[in-house]
Amino acid sequence: MPFIAAAAGLAVLSVAVRRANRVALIISTVLLGAQLLGVVGSAWQLLDGVHGSKADELNRLGIDPELGVVLNLVYSAVASAVFVWILARWRSAGRLGAADAAGPDGGSVPGTG
Repeated sequence: MPFIAAAAGLAVLSVAVRRANRVALIISTVLLGAQLLGVVGSAWQLLDGVHGSKADELNRLGIDPELGVVLNLVYSAVASAVFVWILARWRSAGRLGAADAAGPDGGSVPGTG
């Protein structure tokens, strides 16, 4: 059931992002930034070894636990790179930290144009 709720929420978010909804874009950017924690966690898990329930779960699925963590690390690293790219675009547009990030036309969001 939690996976269905997450899938439904992400479907709604993806439609809103496609429509360039400002709130959805901000939520997506925050979620991309959270992947920095995924990079740290995955790297730590690779250094320490994949143990316990996570290793058992991946083995039951027929996936080498280390490969699963490496794939998660790659995914998180790509998402983190996109987050950094968005921040760089916002900063170069002079929008990072601005009081009104909507722009002069009232609807433009940095990084989408």
